[in-house]
Amino acid sequence: MNLPATGGQAATWLENSAFDSHDLAALQKHRAAITDEPVPLVAVSRNGTSCSGLQAAYGPEELLSAWRSA
Repeated sequence: MNLPATGGQAATWLENSAFDSHDLAALQKHRAAITDEPVPLVAVSRNGTSCSGLQAAYGPEELLSAWRSA
């Protein structure tokens, strides 16, 4: 499911696959449509990532840890 890019953010929900190079290319395209600024690319994925080129990637454990410490 692709969610609209708003406020300098773009989101894609992948139910059963890792964030890969195709997802990264789509994220880069969305960023280019929003701004010319070098906005960091960040993936949040329950199934991990299988590409490089992200400034950060977070999975379930990182999200739960951050939520518990908030």
